[in-house]
Amino acid sequence: MCIIAVVPSAKVITKETLKRCWDNNPHGGGFTYTDGKKVKVYKQMSDFKAYYEAFVEARELYPASTIICHFRISTHGEINEANCHPFKVNESLSFCHNGIIRNSTYSDLWSDTVMFNKEILQLLPKDFLSSNAIVALVKEYIGMGSKLAFLSWDNKTTIVNEEAGKWDNGVWFSNSGYKEASYYDAGGIRVSNNATYYGGYKGSSLWSGAEVKPKKSKAEKKAASVSVNDRIGSKGKPTSSQEVGLIDYNSKCVFCEGDLRGYYEKANLCCNSCSDKYEKDFAL
Repeated sequence: MCIIAVVPSAKVITKETLKRCWDNNPHGGGFTYTDGKKVKVYKQMSDFKAYYEAFVEARELYPASTIICHFRISTHGEINEANCHPFKVNESLSFCHNGIIRNSTYSDLWSDTVMFNKEILQLLPKDFLSSNAIVALVKEYIGMGSKLAFLSWDNKTTIVNEEAGKWDNGVWFSNSGYKEASYYDAGGIRVSNNATYYGGYKGSSLWSGAEVKPKKSKAEKKAASVSVNDRIGSKGKPTSSQEVGLIDYNSKCVFCEGDLRGYYEKANLCCNSCSDKYEKDFAL
């Protein structure tokens, strides 16, 4: 899924890490920072070199500012700059989102985040982040599978559902998609330890990433040597002995990031609950 990286002023995020995030989430990247008066937003859809040069320039010009980076992989809305994060709530506050906001009005043109900003955030009091009650309601609205990272003009950072992300060397990441890929999915797509790609029909906006020739492990080679029919028992489920040689699938749902418990949940990277909710939208 998309990834957010919150980089405080005194911390460093490497070019390699930013490039990895860019490659894993190829539907546009952006970042936000403050000049001490207003929040600024930069977006780039196709050129990582331009993105990185802009990032370095912002860091050099405004070294005291936290920079919040975002890299998108599309689930709702068109793939364009208008749907690319970050977004401004107003001239004094910007934010990035990771996850799916199920309560947002569905739109073929606009992402769930854009709709959430228009329908909720921009209608709240300007200082709503100073209200614990409002922040709690926002957290309830977006759900446990979503994270928000806000930056204000005075360089204050607010992370909603911070505990669902991870701090690494002083930088907060909304998921583990910044890590180097360590295995391939069934279609030969390089993915990280916590998958950053949604399942779906190949060729749709839910599939992304460059296909590469996988280097198969012994377990994967063993699994490939067993026919599908041999893997499936009489009731349509793999036997324990057949399941041992299969690919070690991700153990977290890519939608809600809850634990995947069954074989078919792990194989589809999606829990049964989310599969039922999104079957119509995503044809899972």
